[in-house]
Amino acid sequence: MFLAHFGMAFAAKRIEPKINLGTCILASQFIDLIWPVFVLLGWESVSPLAEKMGMNVLKFDSYPLSHSLVGTLFWSFLVSGVFYGITREKRPSVILFFLTLSHWFLDLLVHEPDLPLWDDNSMKVGLLLWRSVSITLFLEFTIFFVGVWLFLTRKVKLSKGSFISFVILIVFLLAIYATSIFGSVPPAGTQSAMLAGPALLMWLFVLWGRYIKP
Repeated sequence: MFLAHFGMAFAAKRIEPKINLGTCILASQFIDLIWPVFVLLGWESVSPLAEKMGMNVLKFDSYPLSHSLVGTLFWSFLVSGVFYGITREKRPSVILFFLTLSHWFLDLLVHEPDLPLWDDNSMKVGLLLWRSVSITLFLEFTIFFVGVWLFLTRKVKLSKGSFISFVILIVFLLAIYATSIFGSVPPAGTQSAMLAGPALLMWLFVLWGRYIKP
């Protein structure tokens, strides 16, 4: 998933106003933010599929550090623990824990059975909804736009500049997602680093969100 994770971040901001939107995006996308780093370090790997399978063009060969259930639990504790260590705010820390963890369960809905429970030798799970373009789009857009609605209907309104920035962010995210709908499979033999490297740009959304405020 892609848009749905942002929808969760927007909804979390509505639930807990004390958390900066950039931090919500960081939590909701955390395992995807560290995944390309691990691939570039050679700790995890990805390759192109032989042909596009619904919405999916990549084969996630190995990513237990970032995307296993046990790994995601660890990262969830880390994100919430660091936030609590800095702010001493309990409720926001708990919300960040579940927001980080939500990424794995949303991925569970759409992925092939490639999400390991702990390591590459453990059971791998995935409900395969990526194979249905219509179901995937329904889930992505529903969660995303509900999150957008919850964010924009908060009691605390955005400044004019932040509102414009937020609208541009929404349009930009939709444009990126459109490329995944109409995109093709990368050439056979494309190296893991070439496939995962562009995902590092996701960190820019964390910074973008940080400056959207009242």
